[in-house]
Amino acid sequence: MTIQKILIYLFNKFDFGFDIEIKNFDNIKRIINSKYNKKIDISNFTINFNIDDVYINKKINNMLMQYGIVVIRDYYKNKNSINSIAFNINKFLKENKNSIVKKLISIAEIKSINNELKIVQREYYANNKKSSENNDEGMIEIFNVDKLSINILDTCNFINSDIILNLINNMGSNLKITNHNLYINESVNKTRYLHVDSLIPEFKVFTYLTDVTDRSYGPYSYVPFSHKNSLINMFNMFINWFFMRTYIVTTSTLCDNNRAIEIYGNIGDIIISDQRGIHGGVPQKVGRNRIVLVSTIK
Repeated sequence: MTIQKILIYLFNKFDFGFDIEIKNFDNIKRIINSKYNKKIDISNFTINFNIDDVYINKKINNMLMQYGIVVIRDYYKNKNSINSIAFNINKFLKENKNSIVKKLISIAEIKSINNELKIVQREYYANNKKSSENNDEGMIEIFNVDKLSINILDTCNFINSDIILNLINNMGSNLKITNHNLYINESVNKTRYLHVDSLIPEFKVFTYLTDVTDRSYGPYSYVPFSHKNSLINMFNMFINWFFMRTYIVTTSTLCDNNRAIEIYGNIGDIIISDQRGIHGGVPQKVGRNRIVLVSTIK
């Protein structure tokens, strides 16, 4: 019996939520995508921030649990402060462009950075093997940006507000904010394919420091409900490992791109995302710029 037949047997044997006999990977892909064929849009998991709403925590938590993502509009009221941060970041990068490391960077290296301040411009992203994937080539990532001597610390600290901390407590007692990174995308059109970050609880808070009002700016995208399908995501990893070796193992090769909803927003909006769910970026048009503060919770 081939590995493919074994995997298809396991897929039928265990309860993945399907009762259809699976003959090949095309059928598997079709059935998996039918799981995400929900007639919803961004309004289903979007809430306007109101500090006086005594039920705000419960509303946010319920959306996150149901959809795997919640968009909080106007979370940061001080737009001038955020505009100042974006200006200072761009100024800093221009003044220090010669010190930015341009390199191939692996998943293992990213995980080893820990609390070190590091600035990397991605040239190519590989996992110790030849890869057919794009991975945000040209994107500048500042790891642990709160250690940088620009006025971004207040924004990082605001992530530690009662709203976010209460939400973290609801997610799990052992979870905590581990780091704040900054993504700077300018004309990045080779974005990584849809993927998952983890099979265990991990969340990210994305803060738009620039307006992302349409797909030309390269918005974050997410497949609602996909955070609930860890078995499917694990199965996809098996498929990648045995049959699609040129892809990173966590790439969601069985999920169609059109299942992801693009998350547009304005300065001060935040997105809280369950990283067990399928997500990715959208290629930018030439000349578009996007700056996002990314806070990891795990």
